[in-house]
Amino acid sequence: MDRVFQFTIDNFRDPISLPQVAEIACMSVPAFCNYFKRSTKKTYIDFLNEIRIGCACNLLLETQQTVLDICYESGYNTMANFHKQFLKVKGRTPLQYRKAFE
Repeated sequence: MDRVFQFTIDNFRDPISLPQVAEIACMSVPAFCNYFKRSTKKTYIDFLNEIRIGCACNLLLETQQTVLDICYESGYNTMANFHKQFLKVKGRTPLQYRKAFE
């Protein structure tokens, strides 16, 4: 499982698929998903989103980059999905988050 965590941290900016991560864990996709959920109490996709949103939060607070640039730099392909996932994890939009810490 350490290899999966390290792979995710090293590659979260790139597209990551469940088959790719399951292969690193030497498991089938269903077995990996079940094992990951039992071990962490969250799905792999939720874990990946938390890593990406954490990166986005750092960029929102430490840079003046646009939200669109931060969206792509954090590993998201669309602004709509970025906003949806950010709201799900942080309970506010990226701009609200940035303004709260100004």
